Amino acid sequence: MPRICVTADLHVGITPEPMIRALAGAIAAEGPALTILAGDLGEGLSAFRRCLALFSDIPGQLAALAGNHDLWSREGHSSERLWSTELPAATRDAGALWLEEDGWSREGVSVLGSVAWYDYSACTRSPPWLPASYYAKLKPLVVRDAQMLDRGWNDLAFAARVGAGVVARLAALDADPAIDAILVGTHVPIFKEQRARMSHASRTSWAYFANLTLGDQVRTSPKVRVVCSGHTHWGAQGVVARPPLAPIKIVTLGSDYGAPSYRCFAVDRDQR
Repeated sequence: MPRICVTADLHVGITPEPMIRALAGAIAAEGPALTILAGDLGEGLSAFRRCLALFSDIPGQLAALAGNHDLWSREGHSSERLWSTELPAATRDAGALWLEEDGWSREGVSVLGSVAWYDYSACTRSPPWLPASYYAKLKPLVVRDAQMLDRGWNDLAFAARVGAGVVARLAALDADPAIDAILVGTHVPIFKEQRARMSHASRTSWAYFANLTLGDQVRTSPKVRVVCSGHTHWGAQGVVARPPLAPIKIVTLGSDYGAPSYRCFAVDRDQR
C-alpha cells in the first residue's frame, strides 16, 4: 500500500522556516510515495513558493492545495488570479502536482484534493435556522477573509464551483476499474465528525470552517476510505459510518502557527 503523508497550515512567514524544514525532514523519514501540502502554505505568492521549496528534497511525489490564506489578495495579485493562474503555475514550476486538477494513483489507490471552500452549511443546517445571507453579512466581524479576499468575493458561488470539480473527478475514479480506494485531501473540513473542539471559536465561526454540502457528496463514493483536512488548527479524528459502504476514516490536522504537524496514511485498497 502506498504511504501518503498530509500536512497543512504551515503559514511560512509566521511559522519559522527552520520548523517547517524540520517537519519536511520528519516526513521524508516516513518514505512517502506522496506528500500533500493541504493549503495555507503562506500568505502571498512568494510565501507559497518558499514553502514548496522547503519540500523540494522530499522523496516521492509532492502535491499542493490552496487554503484560504493562500488566496488573500497580496503582492498585487487578485484572489481570482491566484486561484486560476498563479498558484497552479507556482506548484507545477516546483515539480509538484496542483491537486485541485492533477490526479495521482498508485497500486489501486488514488488521491483527490480540493480547497473545499466553506459554504456556511455547518451553521445553516442547525438551529437557529438563519439563512446564508446572515453569515455572509456577519463574516467581516468573524474572519479576516472578508477583508483579504477580492471585493465582491462570493463564498457560496466559489464553494459550488470547486465542489462541482470534486464531484466530477470522484465520479471518474468510481468508474475506473483500476482504482479500488480513494484518499480525499481538503483544506476545509467536509464532515461534522471533523469538527474540532476549538476553544476560541463560537458556534457561528463554524460557518467559515466547513463545507458539509461537499461532504454529503463525497460520502456517496463507494471508494473513498480516508478524508484528511486542515484549516481549523485543532486536531480531530473519527469515522464516518455509512453502511453498507465501507466507513471513512476522517482526520482534521492540528497543525498550527509555530507548531506544524502531519499525518501519514496507508490506504487499504481491499477494504469493503
